Amino acid sequence: MSPEDEAKLELAVDKLNRIIRTLAKQNSNLEQRLANLYRLFFISFSLLVLSISFLVIMLSQQMPQISKAIAKMNGYFATISNDMNRVDRSMWVMEENLRSMPSIIGNVDRIYADMGYLSFYTGEMAGTIGKMEQSMGRMTSNVGDVGLSLSIMDQSVSGIGRSVNRMSAPMQLFNNAMPFR
Repeated sequence: MSPEDEAKLELAVDKLNRIIRTLAKQNSNLEQRLANLYRLFFISFSLLVLSISFLVIMLSQQMPQISKAIAKMNGYFATISNDMNRVDRSMWVMEENLRSMPSIIGNVDRIYADMGYLSFYTGEMAGTIGKMEQSMGRMTSNVGDVGLSLSIMDQSVSGIGRSVNRMSAPMQLFNNAMPFR
């Protein structure tokens, strides 16, 4: 093996060793992070269990007061039930009073009829707008076609310019040969 080959081999082995050390270091860092995550998980889980236990203890201490509050709420519900009966009677009276207002119902019917006309005219307007949108779509397509035609004409004019330059190249030799310039 030549000295150059041995030097290349040593360089390759050295690079391989550096890569192996880097991988080992990364692996060690990863193991350390995982260990920290496990510790954090167990601490968080322990705190959660402790918090739930504390809440259960607090709830058991408050049970007699909760029972008293529920009994008081039942009394309030009975009062609300009585009030609801009074509201029901008042609603019945209001319904009786509303039955005596047929003119309002007639006016509401006329309003509904007018709304039908408005709905019809709105539909016609929507149809007209749809036709206008179709026309705009066709116009947009035509403008696109004009743009494409102008682009093709621009390319053709550029090609003509190049052809003129190529054809005039021999005449430029005469310009260079003129002594009176």
